[in-house]
Amino acid sequence: MQKMPKLYLQLLMFLIFLHKRLKLFELKMKDLREKDTYWFRHDSNAKDDFKCMILIEQLGCEGYGIFWILVETLREQKDYRYPFYLLSALARKYNTTQAKVETVVKEYGLFEIDIDSFFFSHSFNRRMENLEKVKEQRRIAGLKSGESRKIKAIEHKLNKCSTQVERVDKSKKEEIIKEIKKLKDFLADKSANAILQIAKDEDYKDLFSKEINSFILNNGGLTNVKSYIEDENYQDWIISEVLKYEEK
Repeated sequence: MQKMPKLYLQLLMFLIFLHKRLKLFELKMKDLREKDTYWFRHDSNAKDDFKCMILIEQLGCEGYGIFWILVETLREQKDYRYPFYLLSALARKYNTTQAKVETVVKEYGLFEIDIDSFFFSHSFNRRMENLEKVKEQRRIAGLKSGESRKIKAIEHKLNKCSTQVERVDKSKKEEIIKEIKKLKDFLADKSANAILQIAKDEDYKDLFSKEINSFILNNGGLTNVKSYIEDENYQDWIISEVLKYEEK
């Protein structure tokens, strides 16, 4: 029986390997539910790097496939490192030999092994560092955009409240301001724990009008209300809110 040419045999092995990888990829895609999948940048000419060229020359396309399995495995780790002693498990999982996997890690300058016997890639770490920077910049930009919208909404609400307060009878407004000041003074020297205890006992309700008590109840309790009344920017808003309960 005529032997298969070595190149043909390598190609056949690579096609079998590729078929298994595609099947595994399809299964993984079905299970992906998280927004942040394990994506990373992959240069289309990575195969032309001289280290990869030597790898392909010596181990064929199978060796190049092993290289990308290792890179993908690093991507899935929190710190982009993987224990060297687990390479045998990777070899079994992806239907190759431990010797080939270890050769790819140690012999071509594509990976480094640290003092803890974890292997990693300097170039891959740089790529992931750049990716994390971009993600963080986008996250901060999103927060700033959201904060800007929130501030505008608050300003709109305060402006609307100011317009309503201007229509209030002067004497009634002064009465409400006195009530608010009374509440502010009552809470001024109280610790957070003390305020929680006061709220639990509910004895404070006898000190204030039903409108003030309704305002406290509907705005997160004494702890939240304290932060409002200590900020002068919220005074008009508090007055308008208290007036709503009076009208009811």
